[in-house]
Amino acid sequence: MPLLALLLKGIFLAAARIWIGLQAQNWAVRIAIVAALAAAYVACVVGFSTVVSAWWGMFTTTGYGAVVGLAFPPISGTVLAGLIGLWGCILAKRLTVRLLKAF
Repeated sequence: MPLLALLLKGIFLAAARIWIGLQAQNWAVRIAIVAALAAAYVACVVGFSTVVSAWWGMFTTTGYGAVVGLAFPPISGTVLAGLIGLWGCILAKRLTVRLLKAF
């Protein structure tokens, strides 16, 4: 009986280690994806704020640009970065679903 108990204990511990390892790997991948999307969002906001915003400021000083400037306020860089992040999440979800269906 003690040998059977040791055998069952070893089997269950090995199964638990495998399951915990797989779950940890899944969570690590999810955290890495969220961190990558957050970094992409920040990069989009910073890039838009430093480069495109300066170009946009020069454009909105013209007569036609003043009218367009009313449609796209300075916060539009953050909005565009948020939309790009949303599109990235949708594409990542679609890719994940396709990969899961492939296997």
